[in-house]
Amino acid sequence: MRSSTLHVNWDNNCVVNQHNKLYLQRVKNLNFTHAAAQVDVIDNDQTRNIDMSLPVGVYHDHDVLPDNHYSYRVIVESDNIRSPSVPTNHMYVPDIVTDLGYPGGSPDRVMTYNISVAPRLHLDSSRIFGVSDRNNDVLRDLRSLVRHNTLDQFHSIRVEGDPVFDSRTVDNHTRYICARTDIPYNQSRSTQHTSSTFIRPVITDDVVFDTGATLFMVIYTEYNTDTPVTVKTSGQHSVTYSNNKITLSTPHGINTHKRTNNTPWVVLMLRHVSDRVTLWENGVLVCSVRCKQSRDSRFQWTSKLKNDLLGSTNQNGGFSELLLFDHPGDFELVNIVTRYLSNKYGVTDSYVDPEDI
Repeated sequence: MRSSTLHVNWDNNCVVNQHNKLYLQRVKNLNFTHAAAQVDVIDNDQTRNIDMSLPVGVYHDHDVLPDNHYSYRVIVESDNIRSPSVPTNHMYVPDIVTDLGYPGGSPDRVMTYNISVAPRLHLDSSRIFGVSDRNNDVLRDLRSLVRHNTLDQFHSIRVEGDPVFDSRTVDNHTRYICARTDIPYNQSRSTQHTSSTFIRPVITDDVVFDTGATLFMVIYTEYNTDTPVTVKTSGQHSVTYSNNKITLSTPHGINTHKRTNNTPWVVLMLRHVSDRVTLWENGVLVCSVRCKQSRDSRFQWTSKLKNDLLGSTNQNGGFSELLLFDHPGDFELVNIVTRYLSNKYGVTDSYVDPEDI
């Protein structure tokens, strides 16, 4: 798979005769059985020369868009009998210009590798497929949310309540996970939630980074005028967005600051170093908290507590992406990841000042 091209292979099991007709169908981001799925028939002129006498059929689809999933099935018609194949697994098309590449190409063989060290965990809501952001489809299975994971303690993502995939207020159609609403799609910029919603990493043992850590998280705060958006970034630290304020809660108290801008998207970065924790919003240093003991500054997810990526009773807001590194991150890595997330979510291009690192 390379940029804007997908390769489809299938076994030719049909009987070859002059009455057979073969064509391909394609669906984007949803399953073929989904009520909102738009099934495209690939032009017969592109497939008419496929030799069905060969044991394996091959088609190269160049008409695909980056940052989308596609599934295919083969249709064979013969003597008024129509036989569809089992659909392929969904295949994701990365954008090799703007996507974040990992060392060695893991996990998506992206051709531009621009960070030297892969994150220990990368959760990306754009990798979710099979649900419609227009239909209030409830997310029950978030396995596809995990783009990359090397944490032995990480088991799964637990879903509580009725989270949905939404983009109703987003101009660039970037989607986020939020609580289900009772307002029809695209009819209101305010919402009333019908359920409490939680998204939690399930870990079998404590995840502790004593020598430092960097956590990037992208959240959507369009709905935060009445109810705050809170993310529990580790066992001892949480960040809350409410109106024009951002609050960092630490073992040494609560620190409240004015937000650096009013964009609904927030690229949050929390850096844990030996003696302090620093909070960044969209590339801007918001606050720095010195810790009396090194254990108070370390990153920790504990298996005995709830580590909410998104969660609060009737909370307003949404979760989109998380990257976790087991080191504080140097100036180059911090800037690359910040710019990648800023470009992806339409935040003003951010540049981290090296003097602040």
